[in-house]
Amino acid sequence: MQLLVLIKVLSLFIILLCGLIGGFFPYFISKASPIKMQYGEALAAGVFIGGALIHMLNDAQTQLYSAKIKYPYGELFCSIGFLLTLMLENVIGPALKWKAKRKKERQLAKEQKNQEKIKLINAEIVDSKDYETDDKNHILKSSEDDPNFDSINIPSLDSNNNQNKNKNQKEKLSISIEDDPSDLEVTPLENESKTTEKNGDKTTSSLKEEIKEETKEETKEETELHEAVITVEDGNFSAKLIAMILAFTLSFHSVLEGLAVGICKDVTETLAISIAIIAHKGIEGFAMGISLFRAYKKTSFIVIGNIILFSLSSPIGTLIGIILYNFENPIITSFLVALASGTFLYAGTFEFNVILDGKKNMTKMSYAIGGFTVMAVVAIWG
Repeated sequence: MQLLVLIKVLSLFIILLCGLIGGFFPYFISKASPIKMQYGEALAAGVFIGGALIHMLNDAQTQLYSAKIKYPYGELFCSIGFLLTLMLENVIGPALKWKAKRKKERQLAKEQKNQEKIKLINAEIVDSKDYETDDKNHILKSSEDDPNFDSINIPSLDSNNNQNKNKNQKEKLSISIEDDPSDLEVTPLENESKTTEKNGDKTTSSLKEEIKEETKEETKEETELHEAVITVEDGNFSAKLIAMILAFTLSFHSVLEGLAVGICKDVTETLAISIAIIAHKGIEGFAMGISLFRAYKKTSFIVIGNIILFSLSSPIGTLIGIILYNFENPIITSFLVALASGTFLYAGTFEFNVILDGKKNMTKMSYAIGGFTVMAVVAIWG
């Protein structure tokens, strides 16, 4: 009994250490060997499949049969654990994706509405200025092609118009001087014109600024969403969303893995499951760390918090399992073992299927079979 508790406590700290090392390791390296990582994942997949079916599910069924329970609760809770993990990855994820897509669609609709307002303001500005018809048409066409087109400050056209005005005023002034210098009366026509245009420009400019300020707060959240959410065209998750879902899923799965260690009653089985979790914990932590650091580009509070939470998840599950073990309730512990076996089975099948990308698949299969064989052989002494 004391040896069993000692092994569980020791496994708790080793699992915690492996999670932290695996999670923060990508920060200290620039490149990793993907094929070696996949070999390790394949080996762990075989261990998980063997542990789920040969050890955990079998133990749960044996205890339930000993309690004279005829209903196959072991298979039921194994299926629940499998489907629950499946739901986390394939139901909740797309639901978040759909919600993010709707937010982006609303943002695009707001942007289109604002662009229409700006086009109308551009048209009013052009009509208020003394431009030739061809120039007006050119400006309006430019504003339609580019909603950000600045119809207030058009240096080329304004410069030409001012030059023409100055030329006409100089001609009028010279004629007045030649005719009768005593009747000369200079009026600041140009200044008045500039003042009128300036006041008009201020009014139209303030309208544009008012529209921008009006929608600034509304679009702030959607602007950040551009950086963290899927695109409508390809339907893929952004790096940040993927990293967060991965961290949550792995943490939940790790709690159940640690739970399996805590409720084990056999030293050999505890060692076998602990070794499997230790081997897989570092790999999972490394994969999650790469995803988080790739998404956030730096060691932010979110990255550090997720890695620490993931590292603590298995030890927390182990402590819960040890507490439940002391209650000596075989029915509850059998349900939890069967539930954890479902998550193990999911990790061993679906996660292994992901790494079968056509590159050295036979070698990966060999590692998976090797891991399964180890668990099958260990069961002889279990």
